[in-house]
Amino acid sequence: MGSETKSADDLELIVPNLHRRYSGVTATNRMVAPKLAKLFRAAWFGTDAPDGIARMGVGDLLKLWRRARPLIWHARRNDEMIVGVLLRLLGWPLKLVFTSAAQRHHTWITRWLISRMDAIIATSVISASYLKREATIVLHGVDTDTYAPPSDRAAAFAESGLPGRYAIGCFGRVRAQKGSDVFVDAMLRLLPRYPDFTAVMVGAITVDQTGFANDLKKRIEAAGLTSRRYSAGTGGSPSTPSPRAMRALA
Repeated sequence: MGSETKSADDLELIVPNLHRRYSGVTATNRMVAPKLAKLFRAAWFGTDAPDGIARMGVGDLLKLWRRARPLIWHARRNDEMIVGVLLRLLGWPLKLVFTSAAQRHHTWITRWLISRMDAIIATSVISASYLKREATIVLHGVDTDTYAPPSDRAAAFAESGLPGRYAIGCFGRVRAQKGSDVFVDAMLRLLPRYPDFTAVMVGAITVDQTGFANDLKKRIEAAGLTSRRYSAGTGGSPSTPSPRAMRALA
């Protein structure tokens, strides 16, 4: 285990990341985990580990079997809840916590898994309203040290290479559920009236959303506007815009 955690006996919190694809939940986990590591003796279990938190492997996890003192397993997805439930059944001393950001009705398996948790966190009042049990609301935050407005906004925008003088940005995976089409429709009405403005969408397009994204491009072209790929520079991820991109649009 990493140097931040002295031994398995010292561990208080496990942050599992068991999803094979880098998603928005992964990005959120990576930002929150180092903050948790300052409050608890914590370790990251899985892929895409960020700096600032100890890493643990399967061998480290095996050492925790039947440990006398319980520790927290903080899940963000169904697969992580499933693993937590199974580990506890097999003798791992886990207290199971699940954080829900979903603003939709859950499937029966998700509801059953949630019922097995010791505590639930919701990231908004709306998210909490879709849960069938009491939850503690902890709002999503922003790391203002990383995502801060530039000292010279005009220079940051010029560096981006975007046309015009101002930009309106939409960040997050491009998909129907997130309302990407609503943003495009609004821009199609506004941009012809404000030639100094441009619009930017930053986010991954998964295979199942390729048709949806292509339809958005066709609507843009049909309106007489131009769509093109834009590189916002390094420092981001498929689901997390780089600080440079955010500053260019600040």
